[in-house]
Amino acid sequence: MSVIALISVLAWRSLSKSPAPVAILRVIDVAGRPIPGATIHREGLRTKPGVFVSGWYSWPQQQGVPNPPVVTDANGEARFQFPRYVFEKVETGIVCLAVEHPDFVSDRPERVVDSSLPADAPLRDRMGDLLGRLVKHQKLVANPDPIILKKGGILKITVPPQYRVAPDAPLWGQVSGWNYDTSFWIHPGPGLLATRRLSEGTQAVRVVQFDSRGAIWSSDVTNVFSKAGEATELTLTLKRGVAVRGKLDAAVPRPVANGRVIVTVFPPGIAAKKQPPEWHAWTPVRPDGSFEFASLPSGDLEIAAICQGFINANGPGKFSMHYPQKHSIGAADLDLTIGMQPTARLEVMVVDEKGKPMPRALVSAAPNLRWGEWGAVILGTDLYDAGDAIRGVRTFERVDGPRFHDFDGMTDESGIAVLPNLPADVNVVTVQHAEFSLPVVKQYGRDEREAAVTLRVGVTNFLKLTVEPVNRAPIGSR
Repeated sequence: MSVIALISVLAWRSLSKSPAPVAILRVIDVAGRPIPGATIHREGLRTKPGVFVSGWYSWPQQQGVPNPPVVTDANGEARFQFPRYVFEKVETGIVCLAVEHPDFVSDRPERVVDSSLPADAPLRDRMGDLLGRLVKHQKLVANPDPIILKKGGILKITVPPQYRVAPDAPLWGQVSGWNYDTSFWIHPGPGLLATRRLSEGTQAVRVVQFDSRGAIWSSDVTNVFSKAGEATELTLTLKRGVAVRGKLDAAVPRPVANGRVIVTVFPPGIAAKKQPPEWHAWTPVRPDGSFEFASLPSGDLEIAAICQGFINANGPGKFSMHYPQKHSIGAADLDLTIGMQPTARLEVMVVDEKGKPMPRALVSAAPNLRWGEWGAVILGTDLYDAGDAIRGVRTFERVDGPRFHDFDGMTDESGIAVLPNLPADVNVVTVQHAEFSLPVVKQYGRDEREAAVTLRVGVTNFLKLTVEPVNRAPIGSR
């Protein structure tokens, strides 16, 4: 077989991979020894180099690739299936992971699982890339670098009896970073809390206890310096959290429907981007517009609200998105009124290219709310409670609260969907359907499938969208 023919065959094989390729991930310690029993969670994906490479994408369940955690074997290895495409024909280059083991510090690494050029790269460049790999005896599919877990520092915390809620009530802890792994903490006995998995460096720590009514008792956030294998001992005292109660302002008609208030409390003086222990909670709004959080730790309070027809007026912020309002929680209970602003109702008709109504199409928008001038979420959807998460009752991945559909609607047999509660600054919507999609438009230099909309508050807005067969011209295929 000629060199050109061989390259052609290999190129065809490399560009015709299984829809669900497999990577072998290896977890080792700093000495290179394999770590069996490490749990690897799939968190997200990044694309190969190109216009989409800077983004983080959630795991695409619709491609049929399972998302359960995998556990390393005696050799520290685990077979890891990942989707060939992040979406449409945009190829996966990097997987974003979370790795846990009871004897090591947890890690959230990213690993390259396919470093070949994307299929939409020029053919000459792809052939050159392939030839270079052959010359250098490289594998056509990248071999992920090992994941190296480190031993942590030891932290022992004591809460004296006079500062405990009840003699036998367990203590719970929070540390810097997003850590709701319930195996992180050890409970040696009443009033005691310990871990041997504290990351090296300066870490912020808080201890929490709950009384019989579920009220929070917490310590101040304290900084400790951690070094692998070395022990630090702390004695901390607890104080009861304060109540935050209030109402939505008078602009919202009573009775209030589908209302909820969401809060995040940050320790004072520590920027959210440093990921200090924060407290997140939510509560429904009563029909009379009132709400109450029975107990929250002191700190810098950020509070957001949404109900049928209204969202909270923006708090201070640097970017063009929605922001919570800000207050300070001290030693006394807090009573406040949340300023609100009206939303818009949007009715969308979806049809195919022949004008036939398209049922079972999901029309949606995604207005963002930015917490702590750091992380953004879809407004009004992060309905989890930090107290439940640290105790393992439920986690932020398994929200057990009610599901709201403020920003999305499914088309009926007449092709009409209603999005009942959109912020006035929403300017695009998307359509999801098993067989049809919106045509591609250029947005910020890359292909997107979205439709522009201009909204007026207090009235029903109307929009008609035409969809095309989903496989006509996939993004990333040209």
